[in-house]
Amino acid sequence: MATLVDCNSKISELFYILKAEIKALRSGEVHKFEGFIEQKAIGLKQLNDMIGSLDPDEPLIDLAPQLDQLRKLSVENGVLLKSVFNGMKSARDRVQKIMTQSVQVGAYGRSGANLYFHEETASREKTI
Repeated sequence: MATLVDCNSKISELFYILKAEIKALRSGEVHKFEGFIEQKAIGLKQLNDMIGSLDPDEPLIDLAPQLDQLRKLSVENGVLLKSVFNGMKSARDRVQKIMTQSVQVGAYGRSGANLYFHEETASREKTI
């Protein structure tokens, strides 16, 4: 049977995981995300099991401040994750657009009309 001390310890562990993930998000260490997902899932399941096995006489209200802080940190973490995802998607879309764009050089003629020069291969080689 779990105690409030065990629950507080597990909440502290989850704080540590979330703060490490936020640090990784801010420094762009994307390769660490999968590990954090697994750690958070395991930790939350363990916390849920601990809270479920508490003695009915334990005052659960004592956990409320820590759980509220955990919720706030999770929301901050979610906002950062969404921002990183959107930034990566935007960068990928931009690279894709650059790669599929044809090479053109533009200029204006005497009449002000647009002139375009397309990159082409030479049809004959200069010989000496």
